[in-house]
Order: sequence, then C-alpha cells, then structure tokens
Amino acid sequence: MARFQRRLALPLGVGILLSSTGFLALAEPSGWPSIVGAVLFCLAGLAFVLSSATDRLRIGGRAIGWQQANGIGTILLAVGWLLTTVPIIDSSPLFGIVVGVGALSLAFFGVQALTDGPHVDLEREPSRGRLVAVLVLVLVSVGFGVGFAVAI
Repeated sequence: MARFQRRLALPLGVGILLSSTGFLALAEPSGWPSIVGAVLFCLAGLAFVLSSATDRLRIGGRAIGWQQANGIGTILLAVGWLLTTVPIIDSSPLFGIVVGVGALSLAFFGVQALTDGPHVDLEREPSRGRLVAVLVLVLVSVGFGVGFAVAI
C-alpha cells in the first residue's frame, strides 16, 4: 500500500495546493479562520508533495520519513478543514457536526501515520476487492456529507 499511497500523494498534494492558493488569491475569505485554514491547506498540499517526492526530509537536523510527512499533511488538512468551516457553523450546526466528525477521522489517520512509521504498509500491493471496498466507503461517506449539506 505504500507505493499506492505515495503515488496518490502527488496529485492530491498538487490539487490541494492549487485550490487553496486559488482560494486565497481569488476568493474573499470570510475572517481569520478561513484565511488560516487556507494557509494550512497550502502547507498540507506541500507536505503531500514532499512525501511523494522523497524518502526522507531533513528539517532542523532531524530526518523525517515520507510516512511522517504524509501524516503531518493529513493533520494539517483536518485542522484547515475545521477552520474553514468555522464561519458556517453558526448558520448550520448539523453541518458543523458532520465536518467535525470528518476532521477528527482525518486527524486520527494523520496521527496514526505520524507515529506508526513504515509498518503501516500491511500489503505489498492491495487487492482490487479491497480498493473497491474503500472506494465504495468513500463514495458513501461523500454521499452522506452532501446529503446533510443539501438537507440543511
């Protein structure tokens, strides 16, 4: 799964970096939480790109593996997601709950990748059935999120 994760990190990081930079440049962020959240998105995108490009990063004399960079990117993504929704929470608390649960699950995976290191890789190559199951779970989760947003 490690190779799949690293291959996915590059387009994910570039997409997050471009969209958050575009948001900061073209949109009018509503208040400091949205601006800080967009900056955290930029940093998360950069962490994903770096995790896909190199095995180890040297930061302040300390070596950080690609898994840790990926975990840091996931945590930054979760915190940025929470901060960008702060202005919306007053008008729709149910949406805030859904975003909070999603951000907590992202943060959990980020902390797990940050602390677990290389042994997160359980399989050399994931099976197609497992990838299809994960894709179905993601689509169902997105469907619930969109359904809640539309219901609000």
